[in-house]
Amino acid sequence: MILQQVWTLKVDRDESLPTDVHTEWIKYHTQLPLLNVALATKISRIVYWTDSTIVLHWIRSSSHTLKTFVANRVAEIQTKTNTSDWRHVPTDDNPADLISRGQTPKEFLCPSIWKNDPRWLLQSENYWPVWSPTPVVDLPGQKKTICLRTNISDNTLLHRYSSWPRLIRIVARCLRWRHKQHLSAHLTTDELTAAHNRLIKILQSSRFAPEIRILQKNRSEEVGGKLQPLNPFLDEDGLLRPKHPIILPKSPVTELIIEQEHRNNHHTGTQATLYAVRLRYWPIDGRSQVWRTLRRCVRCCRANPPPVEYLMGDLPEARITESRPFTNVGIDYCGPFYIKERRDRNRRKIKTYAAIFVCLATKAVHVELVSDLTTDAFLAALRRFISRRGYCATILTDNGTNFVGANRQLQELRTLLQSDDHQDRVQNFLADRQIQWRFNPPNSPHFGGLWEVAVKAFKRHLIRVFGTELLTFEHLNTLVIEIEAILNSRPLTPISSDPQDPPVLTPGHFLIGDTLTSLRERDFRTVPSGRLSSWQRIHQIKQHFWSRWYREYLNELTRRNKWDKGKHNIREGTVVILREDNVPSMQWPLGRVIKVHPGADGIIRTATVQTATSILDRGVKRLVPLPIHPDPDEAERPHGAEEVTNDTPDSTARI
Repeated sequence: MILQQVWTLKVDRDESLPTDVHTEWIKYHTQLPLLNVALATKISRIVYWTDSTIVLHWIRSSSHTLKTFVANRVAEIQTKTNTSDWRHVPTDDNPADLISRGQTPKEFLCPSIWKNDPRWLLQSENYWPVWSPTPVVDLPGQKKTICLRTNISDNTLLHRYSSWPRLIRIVARCLRWRHKQHLSAHLTTDELTAAHNRLIKILQSSRFAPEIRILQKNRSEEVGGKLQPLNPFLDEDGLLRPKHPIILPKSPVTELIIEQEHRNNHHTGTQATLYAVRLRYWPIDGRSQVWRTLRRCVRCCRANPPPVEYLMGDLPEARITESRPFTNVGIDYCGPFYIKERRDRNRRKIKTYAAIFVCLATKAVHVELVSDLTTDAFLAALRRFISRRGYCATILTDNGTNFVGANRQLQELRTLLQSDDHQDRVQNFLADRQIQWRFNPPNSPHFGGLWEVAVKAFKRHLIRVFGTELLTFEHLNTLVIEIEAILNSRPLTPISSDPQDPPVLTPGHFLIGDTLTSLRERDFRTVPSGRLSSWQRIHQIKQHFWSRWYREYLNELTRRNKWDKGKHNIREGTVVILREDNVPSMQWPLGRVIKVHPGADGIIRTATVQTATSILDRGVKRLVPLPIHPDPDEAERPHGAEEVTNDTPDSTARI
């Protein structure tokens, strides 16, 4: 008992015992010599008593019928003792319970059942308890009930094929085989008609069995549900009709019929396909069935890919974090613009470009004219920007493939941005200054929407003023800087109609403390220095601008103006169409998604797609999933099931 307490307390060997345990051990230690005096009796015979009938059954049975752990110990008992010496004692007369309940040596030596009882031990063996084991054959059997639940897949003939004409011809072959006719002969019109009617009857019986039984009893007035407005009847072939068309329930077979009519009519729309189907059939909820079926047409999807909506991602951290203007910037090019070499007439025209730098936090704009599309010109513009605005931490740019388009002149810019020499030199230049350069996914201009808007606004002002006039470089540079000031004076928040409200916040407030197009300030040179604002006042004004930026500007960015919902069904293995600009939709390449790249919110934003010729990275807005196996029922349909017949090829049975 003391050891059990030590194990319960988890006392290590090197630790001293707790006070209560140590006191109890001293008590046992002083009383142990009393046991030596009491054990001076010689034992001539041993009878083993136990109150467990299960143990007695084990000892009297063969050990090989027991479990391994029990069998090993029972075999040892049977080897060292005689099984006839094992007897049963009632629990109330079992002295061993005193030990299991726990007693001190002194209490153990007091008069108790261990020393004097049970009283029948003092009598002859005829008065000892007798235990009669129950034979195994008399024990009631215990059976375990196991419930096995399985998913039964529907592999009926109606759901195994993806072509309505092929299904009809297969049923016609089965009917010919049933009547023991020649299987190799061509199918006749009567046989195809009989197979068609048999399929329709099976389909209607599986969905409209109660209504058919009512009509067979000539009680058409009792027909209810969706068939009631149609006033159906049974024709001579037993088919359910409202007048002339055949009624079709919602089923995969109805979808096969709609697909066939859709292909026969050269992939017409929902209305025209429904009209073609109703010439012979009357599908229940026909318009919704046709619309749902046409959505899964691969050829229609390739010809007119549906718009794919995805939830707009959260704003990047650089957009919502207070930082010095132009700490994180986005860069984009626009142009070319033509200028004249000198002021004289008939001078040759020279191309020039504009590099737009946009601050991600304040939307401030910085514009630099670039003489040509070379790495040296780009690095020179970047040096001028850094010298005026300070070092930045991150530069974001579009990928070079974003400039693929109808404009041949933008091809030069794409070539520059994709060249290894340009990227190496720019990367080295930025790495020396501890500036990170990141690219957006190819063909995903919405990732750089902030600087795309700035480019659009810059070109709008420039073209309206510039027009077709040829300016010199100095005149164009002056105009560009004036437009830059106008862009930095745009309000960041809606303008209030209350004259008591503070002036609207603009990017210029973060650059010079006011809008760049505002009137000149009052001359403070004649004001005594004691009345001028201190440096703390200037810092307070700066913090006031940022507090308004948090309170007014960021609240406007919280609401998603578009892409506020979407179904995210792009995953690895999805077959997709890659949207390409200025290319007919039927020529857009097909690919399979081999890797997805979730954003910070866990929603997939970009994916790696493998096409027949290359591996590309694309934003999910440029991918259109093909409607292949849109639901589990179609996904489980065997692909090769339609080839089990030796039917004569039919051009109308193609998929």
